[in-house]
Amino acid sequence: TVIIEEAPEAAKEAVTIDSDALGLVGMIAKYIDDTAIYPMPELALAAALTLAGFIMGRKAKSEIGIHPNLYCLGVAASGSGKDHARKCVRKILMECGLDNHEIGVPKSGAAIVTNLYHNGGKGIMLIDEFGRFLEAISSPKSSSHEKEITTSMMEIYTSTDSYYSGA
Repeated sequence: TVIIEEAPEAAKEAVTIDSDALGLVGMIAKYIDDTAIYPMPELALAAALTLAGFIMGRKAKSEIGIHPNLYCLGVAASGSGKDHARKCVRKILMECGLDNHEIGVPKSGAAIVTNLYHNGGKGIMLIDEFGRFLEAISSPKSSSHEKEITTSMMEIYTSTDSYYSGA
């Protein structure tokens, strides 16, 4: 059973994006939000962070060797325009000649590893209907190749400071 509660009043206050304060992330988020029929700055910011993390990929890292590696999930009501941020990210990837780095909806853990290998160790997944995807890979009726997706994603996420062979 899923119970959906109304957001508290404090959470309903308008969120604005200050592109000057956030640099590249702010510019991307502002572009996404400004072009939306139904602006959703929280989703725009999540998409912008994900895209910027992908773009920086193996080029930026923390003092302890951690590279940008974000898993962002946007949740909103049906018909609210969630897909707009995803479409904008795709458009930006295409304009930059990076659309070949989109992994798409993985069919197996091996598919994720293969895509990362062919794209120099970086990729971006833009999954619509993520709840259905989670259900498919975690169901008792899932095939073994679907179940390995979770393991691969966890191992990749925790291997950002080292080499991941997928083995």
